Amino acid sequence: MSVIWHNKSIGVVIGTFAAVPYIHLHLEIAKKFYPQVPILIHDDGSKQKSVLQALCQKYGVELYAAPKRRERWGVGDLCSFYEGLLFAERKNLNLLVKFSRRFIPLSNDWLGIIRLHEITRGKTFSHFCEHYGFGFRTECCGFDVKAWSTQIKQIKNEIDNYGGQLIEALVHEHARKVHNETNDLIYQKHYNSAPKHDGCDRYIMWPWMEEWRRTKSIRRLWHEPDTSLDYTRAAMLMGLSYTQQDFQDPNMGEGISG
Repeated sequence: MSVIWHNKSIGVVIGTFAAVPYIHLHLEIAKKFYPQVPILIHDDGSKQKSVLQALCQKYGVELYAAPKRRERWGVGDLCSFYEGLLFAERKNLNLLVKFSRRFIPLSNDWLGIIRLHEITRGKTFSHFCEHYGFGFRTECCGFDVKAWSTQIKQIKNEIDNYGGQLIEALVHEHARKVHNETNDLIYQKHYNSAPKHDGCDRYIMWPWMEEWRRTKSIRRLWHEPDTSLDYTRAAMLMGLSYTQQDFQDPNMGEGISG
């Protein structure tokens, strides 16, 4: 896919806990298909810091490794949004895309979000999931960095006082606040272009994703429809020598897989 940049800058944050083979595959694909995109790997305090650090140095990307894992499951994902936004501000980026560790694009066609951002002036980009009834998804989502800079302090406060809330709900609530703070008429015209769906509001629907999280796609890998064998085959195609067993436990023996 040929991407027209139109002077737009975009970056990626990938949230992880361990999952070295998955991160390696992410970075190898990025090197081949979108090497110009700055990337931050956010690790939630796993024991794989030195391995991840070496990988990041090899591929020329940044690593933020938390000193220890957060006690409550889920808050590490929220931290990746926080550190990602700080990274995007520091890099003076227009757009930030967040990928989960096992949500791996297989080409650069996801960069179509740049054009979608230009057309809609959107502040938040996500999708819903018919299977689970989610009105907002966080395994893959995008943010207008300037608009979301207003939420950084509150996100940090939520991290420090995290009570186990659903991360999708927390991030979606920030999207609603960003929407309420925005007076852009073009954005207001487009934001509700998503189908009427419970909880599906205040963001631009990103059609690059499917409406069902469990839909298999040639555009990306995702652990719900894809197996460890699918990841292994993709790694082999990229010249990486991982086995199927390497992709069976993303936490690499450090805890309950999530």
